[in-house]
Amino acid sequence: MAPPKQSRLLALPYELLLSLPRHLHNLEDHASLASTCRQLHTLCAATTPSTLLALAAASSRTHFRPSPHLLVAAVARDLGDWARRAPAHAARLARTFAGGIEALWALCLDPTTGCGLTMQRVRELHVLRGAAIHPVTDLVDKCVGAQWYSTPHFWDGGVSDAYTLDSDPGVAVFHWAIYGGLFGGDVDALLAGAPERMLGADVRLEFVKYCVPDWACYDCQFDAAEVVQDDGSIDARRLVQSEVGPYVANANGGGGAEGHQVALQWLLRSRRWNTAVVKVLERAGLEGFGEWMELRADRWEDEVEEELRGRQALWESAVTMQGLEAVAMVACASETWKGPDRWVDADGNEVGDEYRGSGPGFALMQTYVEEEEKEEKEEKEGEEEKEEDEKKEVEKDEEKEEEKEEEKLEKEEETKEVEIQEPEEYQEEIIVHPTRVEREGAQIALMAPAQLEKLRALRAKIAALPEDWKSGLISVGRQATLEFPYLMGDLEICKSGYVGGS
Repeated sequence: MAPPKQSRLLALPYELLLSLPRHLHNLEDHASLASTCRQLHTLCAATTPSTLLALAAASSRTHFRPSPHLLVAAVARDLGDWARRAPAHAARLARTFAGGIEALWALCLDPTTGCGLTMQRVRELHVLRGAAIHPVTDLVDKCVGAQWYSTPHFWDGGVSDAYTLDSDPGVAVFHWAIYGGLFGGDVDALLAGAPERMLGADVRLEFVKYCVPDWACYDCQFDAAEVVQDDGSIDARRLVQSEVGPYVANANGGGGAEGHQVALQWLLRSRRWNTAVVKVLERAGLEGFGEWMELRADRWEDEVEEELRGRQALWESAVTMQGLEAVAMVACASETWKGPDRWVDADGNEVGDEYRGSGPGFALMQTYVEEEEKEEKEEKEGEEEKEEDEKKEVEKDEEKEEEKEEEKLEKEEETKEVEIQEPEEYQEEIIVHPTRVEREGAQIALMAPAQLEKLRALRAKIAALPEDWKSGLISVGRQATLEFPYLMGDLEICKSGYVGGS
């Protein structure tokens, strides 16, 4: 029998075969092509990251929801690194922000920016979406969403920060993650002694204005204090354009942008949210350089000139400005976490104990963690006592039933004839397999050690700074932010002029 002829497809020159992925419709087609045969599987493994990103974009409304936020967050670090390479790149990024998240997504798809995905990253995103993003979205919902509003006696002391918010918890998570991915590299540049490579506050403010849209940002810009220049124009850093992007409807009197900035600021001030972040550091044994500032009510108003500009503020920025990896870390500390109780390395060894600290910052963070654990313990003990009482009642009823059953059996035993003993039925051993959520949780926990090592390296660099080190202050009108990424300060500037309750 003659050997089969080689497929006409595989007979094509290798250069043409390498171009095949660029002509596929979506990521599903890529997976199908890779599973066709060994040669095509090897060929698909060489698909360029930019091509994989384009294929993922075509599948974004199916496998990467919310679209385009998840994929933008996935490549935000690449885009930020590209923008830091040249002032022209940073200027182009700032101009792109005016078009909103869709324009930013279009820039990510431009091959010249170097943004892309690997198949390993695609698999990580699949795991992150189920095991990290969903639990953190639930946490955000309990901080500023529908679950927060459902707290009993909400307006009568049920929560300490009752307020009317127009929030979307699922999108707020990605606003935070994208900001961290884009601008987290500024912390690295600052610590590397290359502040000229930082994107800076001006670029950050453009992102917040247009990619975290808020009606207050647009409607209240003329009410912001001290932003009007001598010629009657508004400081460009506070000015909000409406020709393109998310504010077109606002300019036409049609409502338009939601209240994302106010909601995000409320989230960053939430005790529940910050306690989760503190748990991450406690678990990793990473202490700070003072009090955790976002857990202080007077954080911004009274201490801007001193504590807010010091090493602790830089440390908090380094921890939270890690993009989707920061979301994964917070997920490990959330109330709905289904993964391991401790982070482990690939060999199953727990990580963090050898780095555990005991300084003042760690002690304060530990206090908040202990308070929450104490409340949980008291609530659990109350439930256990109730369950114990119910269990005793059930046991009494069961004892009575058993006594009746025994009496009945004794009477039957006296009268019944001897019966043939049947062999016991074979009992098949039941193997309990971990659920999908538990498997994904374990995978997230395996990602954590690499991220923790990065944070430890950043902390060591911050510790090397002088104790009296202070960040530069960037003022816009009466509001201010810092030279390194500080989302709370950026939000203060972008919604300046807004009066709470209006």
